[in-house]
Amino acid sequence: MDVAIVGMACVYPDAPGVQALWESVLWRRRALLPRPGGPRGARTALIEGWSPSGTKPPIPVLDDDAAGGDPLRALAVDTAHRALADLSEPCDWLDPARISVVIGNLPFTPKPGGGDVLDRLGLGVDRAGPLGDDPRGSSLLCLITACRTLRDGGADLALAGGVELGTGALAPLFGGPADGRVDGFWPGQGCGVVALMRAADARARGLRVYAEIAGWGVSAERAPGPGGPALPEVDGRLLALRRAYAHSGVRPQDVRLFEGHATTTPYGTAGLAALARLLRRPPAEPTAGDGRPGDQQSGDQRPGDQPLDTRAYGGAWAAVGAIGGNIGHSGAAAGVAGVIKAALAVAHGVLPPACGADEPPHPLVTAPEGPLRALAGPRPWPDGEPRHAGVSAMGHGGVHAHLVLREPGATVRAGEPGAVERGGEPVIVPRTRDSAAAPPRPRDGGTVPRAYAHTPWPSPADPVVFPISGSPGDVRTMLERIADQATCWHEAELLDLARALAHQTPRGPLRVALVAGSAELLAERARLGLELAADPPPGRLVTRRGVRAGLGVRGRVTLLFPGQTAPLRRPEDVAWRRREEPVWDTAVAQPAALEAALVALRELDALGLNAGAAIGHGVGEVAGLVWAGCLTSQDARRLVRRRGRLMSDAGTPGTGMLSVTASREEVERLVTGTGLVVAAVDGPRAHVLSGRTAELMLAAKRAEAEGLETVRLPATRALHSPYVAACQQGFAECLQGVTFLPAQRPLISTVTAQPVGPHDDLAVLLRAQIVAPVRFWDAVQRVAGATDLFCEAGPGRGLSALAAATGVPTAATDTYGPDGVARAETAAALWACAAVPDLTACYADCPGRPMDPWRERVFAGAPLRSPDLRA
Repeated sequence: MDVAIVGMACVYPDAPGVQALWESVLWRRRALLPRPGGPRGARTALIEGWSPSGTKPPIPVLDDDAAGGDPLRALAVDTAHRALADLSEPCDWLDPARISVVIGNLPFTPKPGGGDVLDRLGLGVDRAGPLGDDPRGSSLLCLITACRTLRDGGADLALAGGVELGTGALAPLFGGPADGRVDGFWPGQGCGVVALMRAADARARGLRVYAEIAGWGVSAERAPGPGGPALPEVDGRLLALRRAYAHSGVRPQDVRLFEGHATTTPYGTAGLAALARLLRRPPAEPTAGDGRPGDQQSGDQRPGDQPLDTRAYGGAWAAVGAIGGNIGHSGAAAGVAGVIKAALAVAHGVLPPACGADEPPHPLVTAPEGPLRALAGPRPWPDGEPRHAGVSAMGHGGVHAHLVLREPGATVRAGEPGAVERGGEPVIVPRTRDSAAAPPRPRDGGTVPRAYAHTPWPSPADPVVFPISGSPGDVRTMLERIADQATCWHEAELLDLARALAHQTPRGPLRVALVAGSAELLAERARLGLELAADPPPGRLVTRRGVRAGLGVRGRVTLLFPGQTAPLRRPEDVAWRRREEPVWDTAVAQPAALEAALVALRELDALGLNAGAAIGHGVGEVAGLVWAGCLTSQDARRLVRRRGRLMSDAGTPGTGMLSVTASREEVERLVTGTGLVVAAVDGPRAHVLSGRTAELMLAAKRAEAEGLETVRLPATRALHSPYVAACQQGFAECLQGVTFLPAQRPLISTVTAQPVGPHDDLAVLLRAQIVAPVRFWDAVQRVAGATDLFCEAGPGRGLSALAAATGVPTAATDTYGPDGVARAETAAALWACAAVPDLTACYADCPGRPMDPWRERVFAGAPLRSPDLRA
């Protein structure tokens, strides 16, 4: 017998209702704020601004007076009333005596005939002996109890769920379902209630059905010992899973969504391991109950059920997620939150993203042949597949429960995959670029980049920019408010505020941009911004860590395009925070450097940047020619591929490059008696040597003896030297088929240290560049006096560090860098120096909600009252 979910209601942090909860999931909103009185980095999720809705149920079930002033009871009563009111038609046909109420963590009695109310429900018998209380899974156990009541004819409708207003363990890091770090979880609050009926009764009444509960399973670990909770054994979780799928008759391999345990503790990790084992290995036939002959306590296996199909998984994958990553782990209300999320996913035909999918993932979701994936954005459910989802609640008290949901058979409303209802109107969820057969790539590979966004929604883990403008007094007032109140705003609100500020046009001459990825950092940087805003120098950009400020700056930007020796990374390594390895092969490095520069150019163009000049270092000069309009990106790619291959094949082997921090005179002493040449002049005390490897080692030893710093550069050929002269002829033949156009923008060549003119032979220039030294410092000095900001466009920050010697502020996009800090700081610097009109492009694809920074926050169970600075 299937059970239909016919009504749902909830109150969770940042989600006062079911639709808001669904939006939080789709938009990867994270309702986490600093824990009041907790250590730095500790997070919690609190309900803010809740008051009873006043919803009156169509029939009397729970007495409003039963709350007795207790906010926990009031929250549960109101949510239960709203779940009953969510039925698609009036339920005045129901007999109140035939309604069961099963709500975890709720110690009060409903009206007579209202059914059972469970306080931290626990079961008495399992394979390992007696069980204690387990609030983490109590709401899922309440749903299972309600399903059994309906199955046994004890009720015609059941209200089941959980409520939690306490907080528990702290975690400074991410607590999502597939995070590779294990250190704790985010405590939360909330209440969720679902209305359940027998599926046949719901169909007969013509009620809307979100999803059907096809089966369930419960198990437990061994009894906790005197030293603490039960150990997080995989076998206990696996047993609950196998029982659930035996009971439901659904193949685990047909499930496309698994909603799991939202902790980065060994308990959450064991849940992932159990799923992987369930999907990768043929399961043994489960027993009829909880491991005891004839016991029907947790397996609920029906007569005539056949053993599960043991066919191979067949290369398909399943999405994993945990709503605790959005709203915290809400204890007794956690399991029902996962059920609501999964039911909405089934109803709408959308596989939701996992909050935190950009974090270092657990190995179980990155295994090449593994079946589990943490999605970075929503995807339509595969066409033609029955929709099945699994929901787990695996508590550290020892009890583990799993529900199997499926698409309603007769009442499902077939709609376009990806359609989501908002206020009764369909809204299409954007389809992502990710391939269904490969792990999702949160960051774009650079071929078709989006407007300054590498993911379907910005990652909550990345820093964001808060641009503030106006008169000095107005700016100081806003900075004071942020400094005082930022720790009262949860992470999603921080993004809402940044998004709102980014869409504003400048309101005055003073611009201050803050870069922060947490509430604590935002408060600190607002205080630093107050110092900078007190007396900003007119016409000059001022930079501090995480703060950029400018008063009447003219927005003159010079772009810097790095060359082969920049730190090159693969997009997929960056997306999952893998450590990059240096790229030594010239044939690989040069095209990679060009591609990264072109990606940075597109991102800067999306911001609306119109730079005044550009300088390219080595092969970066080809990117500069594209920027100047002299060369198409297609021709540039072809030239650089050929250039890199020629240098790799025809360049002298056994050579390389060495960076030396020394003056020209000191460098001349180092190369005395060798065949080494100066390949680049990058600053007054920054030079690069090219030559044979043995002689480079000799120069490095001489430098060490003189106390000079050297760094071996990742190059297997002595670029910009006679050792690659044999490449010139082959490259000249390649250049013959290229059409160069006159420069439309000022490009300073590092071959001549002069602007590229309309009569310059660019083919000759590029051929000469192969052996000519790079005159980067001369080019930088030429434009420094007319530049407010040097912006490095491409991988790394090497050129911006060199240009900083001029005293002009610098920024770097650090394309495919290890985090989003460089990109955010670049956007902040460009905006603060008035080089871009606004930062709308940073959040072009980021949905959000209105955010009032002046509203006083009052949180349920943990009041944080913020003073109103306007009073």
